[in-house]
Amino acid sequence: MDITYKLPHPVRMKCSEFAEMELQAQDRIYSQVFDPEEVKSYSSDHLVALLQHRAPGLFDYYRRTAKTDHDALITMSSTIAPYRFRTQEGNIITTSTLIDRLLEQVDIGDDIPIAYLRPPFKHCYIEFTEDRSSSIMLYNEETHEHILEGVYISETEVQPETEIMEFYKGNPTVDPLKPLRILDLMFTGSPLGKSHNADDALRIQGFYIQDDNMLTINDELRRVESLYGNDVDFSGDMNYLSMALNHMAKVLLFINCRQYRDTAFNERKDLLKRIESLKSPAKIRKYESKLRKTYDRIIIKPVDNVVYERGAEHESAENQPLKRAHWRKGHFRMQPYGVGASKRKVIFIEPTVVGGIFANKKSYDVRTK
Repeated sequence: MDITYKLPHPVRMKCSEFAEMELQAQDRIYSQVFDPEEVKSYSSDHLVALLQHRAPGLFDYYRRTAKTDHDALITMSSTIAPYRFRTQEGNIITTSTLIDRLLEQVDIGDDIPIAYLRPPFKHCYIEFTEDRSSSIMLYNEETHEHILEGVYISETEVQPETEIMEFYKGNPTVDPLKPLRILDLMFTGSPLGKSHNADDALRIQGFYIQDDNMLTINDELRRVESLYGNDVDFSGDMNYLSMALNHMAKVLLFINCRQYRDTAFNERKDLLKRIESLKSPAKIRKYESKLRKTYDRIIIKPVDNVVYERGAEHESAENQPLKRAHWRKGHFRMQPYGVGASKRKVIFIEPTVVGGIFANKKSYDVRTK
């Protein structure tokens, strides 16, 4: 199969010469519309409003190919996340397939504040699994279910009594007297098994957060589901969004727990160095073509190399049957620590077998960092 089907969205969208030229043309237009500081500091909603106001001809272009004004705005919005990622030199983080499968068996404790829902970088793309094997799906009305591929995440902060806060004063969910933290998300669904490598599913969602330590992650996830679940534009894919949001939250919590190993693969940087050393125009063109399908990434893997499996029931020394073996789901919870257990931090408890024979350990050889 063509490798482009498995490339993450930021790379796949410019993996051919023609696609790269199209993106460069779009970026030139956007760079004339936006000030670099706006791209860095404004939310996606704010940038889309500026784009509609400053480049009405561009909105008219999207409107001609959309059914409604709302659809045109959604299409316009879908270009903002990749543009910010490119211009802000966003990072790609890849979760290993093992991590993804592990997190699917994990719950988020009801006591974890939304303060822990933070990306590791201000602008990044998280790629779920290395081989497009996630069991979670996104929905596209035309081509239906797509394997969840990844998510663009941008985080911006807005302070009270600033010019930026003026934009949010009419929003009923925002108190302009409090600091505001915004998480902009765009989920992407893989084109694997579809008609071409641009046949994907996209879903945009945002979090406006003002009570970091009062509101829990589960409260906010339920609020989003309640708010958008009855919306005619989103009701058909709400179950898909719910699973994607929960998985994204688990991945961010896992990264923030720092209970993992990370390995950096700088394939793009290495290829750029090689191109700089070449003198032959033909060889330079050859390697530049490869460059479009090459990217740097950090792969997140489990800390240890032990996987627990279910064990058979055995009797104890007194011939008394042990408690029936059962699978305990993994979970994130708040852990007291510090002097007098006065502080709290989020920790990750792995899924495991309890009762009966505790576990049969199966070791795997893994490459150390």
